[in-house]
Amino acid sequence: MQLEKLATIGLAIIIVVAISGYILADENIRDDIFDNLFGKPKDDKPTPVGGEITYGDSVDVIYIGKFLNGTVFDSTIEEVAREWGFYNESIPYEPIKIFVDPSYEFYPPEGYENYSNSFIPGVLEGLIGMEEGDTKEVTIPPDKGYGVWNETMAEMFGMGSYPLESVIESEITENKTALLSSFPGVELIEGSSFDYGEVAFEQTGVLNATVMEVTDENVTYKLTPENGSSVDLPLFNWTIVFIVENDTHFTMRSLIEDDHIFSIESFYGSMHFKVISVNETHARLAMNLDAPEVRFIGQTLVFELEAVKVYKTSVLLEDN
Repeated sequence: MQLEKLATIGLAIIIVVAISGYILADENIRDDIFDNLFGKPKDDKPTPVGGEITYGDSVDVIYIGKFLNGTVFDSTIEEVAREWGFYNESIPYEPIKIFVDPSYEFYPPEGYENYSNSFIPGVLEGLIGMEEGDTKEVTIPPDKGYGVWNETMAEMFGMGSYPLESVIESEITENKTALLSSFPGVELIEGSSFDYGEVAFEQTGVLNATVMEVTDENVTYKLTPENGSSVDLPLFNWTIVFIVENDTHFTMRSLIEDDHIFSIESFYGSMHFKVISVNETHARLAMNLDAPEVRFIGQTLVFELEAVKVYKTSVLLEDN
């Protein structure tokens, strides 16, 4: 009886091996079984579909960016970057991955997170209607590029109307801990002096301070600028003159001229400012947050675009 069981088991094994060999040899049967058992594998990317680029598609793009005078300022082509002097060895010169969403309404679908819509609207809109392999030259006005000087925006940031003069009290009372955090070398002794301008203006010898009184919690010190002396503000790139009229206060007057431009790096990125007018008391400022550099503000740009590869991810957005 035991031998019969072994024979039966052996025959079953032979049959299973034979069937398995047949299944593994037949690609269609094998794929059907694996799909039923484990589900169909998801493609990393859908098969590109012909037709025009539309909102929500993902495109590999080669481009050359120029000013109207023909000066090239950017390109995905290494030879062009070297020719025009902006080659950067840390940048991979290859087609850039663009998610075509000029309205900035969507996120790239799953699998296409490396495609981005962080390009000027004129480039995103210029791709619409192109097909894979197409080339196109688009002219982009400032409002679709890096914007213009905007006075309303400056007002929103509290910089629209900048006072030329500020009156400063000569004596200042400050918490000890706060003072020492800014001026760690200060001697908290009445009559000692320290260089206030080194911290306030990042320049030494332009504004000194003398300790007047020290209590358990606070320090009172007196600023002692020299009448008519001046200091350059590194942040705004203009000059301030100290006007000392009495012993209790002094005036700081900013020397600003029309068309003066300065930039500040901040949480928002590059913040550019331009003086658009000056009167006796105030300077009117305009602002731009879009341009990476001042030279792009108000400029009409020309882009040569080539759609190297098109993925119809707009279909995926519709499905979701």
